[in-house]
Amino acid sequence: MLVYNIYQHIDRDKVQFDFAVNTAEREYLDEKIESLGGRIFPLAKREPRLFPLKLIKTTLGLKKLLKQNRYDIVHIHCSNGQGLYYSNAARECGVKNVIVHIHGRNIAGNNLRLKNAVHRYLCRRYMKAPTEYLACSVDAAEWIYDREIINGKHFEVIKNGIASERFRFSDSIREKVLSKLGLSGMKTLITVGRCDVQKNQRFILEILEKLLSKDDSYRLILVGKGPLENELRSTAKQKGIYDKTVFVRQTRYPEYYLNAGDCFLLPSLGEGFGIAAIEAQANGLNTVISDMVPDEVMISPLIIKLPLSAGAEYWAERIRAMDLDTAPRSGMNKCIEESGFEIQQTADKLQSIYMRLVSKRSSK
Repeated sequence: MLVYNIYQHIDRDKVQFDFAVNTAEREYLDEKIESLGGRIFPLAKREPRLFPLKLIKTTLGLKKLLKQNRYDIVHIHCSNGQGLYYSNAARECGVKNVIVHIHGRNIAGNNLRLKNAVHRYLCRRYMKAPTEYLACSVDAAEWIYDREIINGKHFEVIKNGIASERFRFSDSIREKVLSKLGLSGMKTLITVGRCDVQKNQRFILEILEKLLSKDDSYRLILVGKGPLENELRSTAKQKGIYDKTVFVRQTRYPEYYLNAGDCFLLPSLGEGFGIAAIEAQANGLNTVISDMVPDEVMISPLIIKLPLSAGAEYWAERIRAMDLDTAPRSGMNKCIEESGFEIQQTADKLQSIYMRLVSKRSSK
């Protein structure tokens, strides 16, 4: 979604994107990308289930694509060492400008021990392959790049921008969503994110359980899908809070549900950035994040950071102490631009990098 948003806001008379993707299945953004002039190239006709085979097949697909087309720049968006491996493949194909752009700290799915071992090896082996190094935060950069790279002239932090107007609070939408979900008059917690270990939604269920023991008016909207979705539903049932929790599978419109929230929770076990917290603040939500989320997301007076080690009881007490009715919801999206997180600012920054790289090459 971020890359598509950048593509929407970049000057497409000067910069055009082709999209190399790991899946052969059509996605809901494909038609929108193509309507803007972008081309989409699946790197494998069928996505292999086995991780090593998937890496090999997509790399072969990337090399084939790069040999068939002449590109001024290859920009690799990733969250682990595979991006460095792809960058080496691009260099082997003769691409002069290769950017690796880290968007988080994430290795998910099965075979985590194998994936972590491969990640560490790829980072050691191909650290020097890219020509430019970008990251959404210093924390994300440290997950991949060594200190020499981070302190060097070819590294830069590029903020993950959002379309702030999209997340502007709407009181009419709030009332509509609360009514639809049967939550009118309730105190609503909300979280948005993939259902996996990293996002730590189980901890949110523990917080809800603690809150309900003192005040039965709390409810939770859990937006997202993923490998732990069924486990989270089972946990909610075991705790007797399933009827107090609204599970919403992945949606294209998270802002629709943010309007219904009173307090946004992001108790992640690790984040390279945490863009969901930026979106929540743009909507004017009280926002509570863990001490494993980078400080860069703290851009408004509505957000606080709590230690995970303090436990669910402490988090629940801090939430109970909040005056959820007084947050200045309307107009809080303005803080996004003031903090440099507007998507147009991100697109402009990347465009300046692209133009510099192409200009540098043509001047030689």
